[in-house]
Amino acid sequence: MPPRTPQEPRPLPALDLEQPQASAYLGSLKRDAIPPLLFDGPDGSGKEFAAIEFARALLCEKETPCRLDGPRCASCLRASVLEHPGIHLIYPTPTQGSGEDDEGDVTDIAKILEDKRSDIFSQPVFSKKTSIRIARARAIIQRASIKPFDARYTVFILVDAHAMREEAQNALLKVVEEPPPHAVIIFVTSNAEGLLYTIRSRVQRVRFFPLKRSVLETILTGYYDVEAKAAKRAAAMAQGSINRANAMLESGD
Repeated sequence: MPPRTPQEPRPLPALDLEQPQASAYLGSLKRDAIPPLLFDGPDGSGKEFAAIEFARALLCEKETPCRLDGPRCASCLRASVLEHPGIHLIYPTPTQGSGEDDEGDVTDIAKILEDKRSDIFSQPVFSKKTSIRIARARAIIQRASIKPFDARYTVFILVDAHAMREEAQNALLKVVEEPPPHAVIIFVTSNAEGLLYTIRSRVQRVRFFPLKRSVLETILTGYYDVEAKAAKRAAAMAQGSINRANAMLESGD
């Protein structure tokens, strides 16, 4: 696999993850009535990519959303390089103990986003235990209360939401129960049981399944420029996970 260069952003690729159930449900939602969502499925099944792509389409300036394989409006151009001010991506970051401050995750999230801009499927790696802290939940609540002036929605995507602290989940409960009409909350997880029942019972679950081999091969050859034979072998052994396929290629297995 070619070396990755975080300094060179790559727009979201035009991918069909072939998740028909998820696509059908998301396609049935009206753009003026989006409930809190839970993207649930195994590791590496494309849930985070799908959440970002859904947010991009929601914020598109066109009545019929732009396609990633065609011309893109200004909103879609910003969203496709993870620079849209209306899309807030939240990730678990290392715990800082008793000295933790409210803005302590900002630098780590910025680093994650820098990597994601060059490889949307990259996985953050930290040496310490990570979590989504209550300060981030409070920031979501505050931001959700403000109506955006230049977009239809403000979208919050909580990746690996099962790593959210219990007090943070409890803090978000009110906005999940009664979200402002301009706020969309998407929880992304491979472990839905890690979320409190009070959260799970108030969201619409969107299920994802292991990716097909053909989809993995397309991602590996089209997005990562992996040679076809190596991509075929990795896809056959990856059990439907792009993360597992990438790990095998990077290790030379």
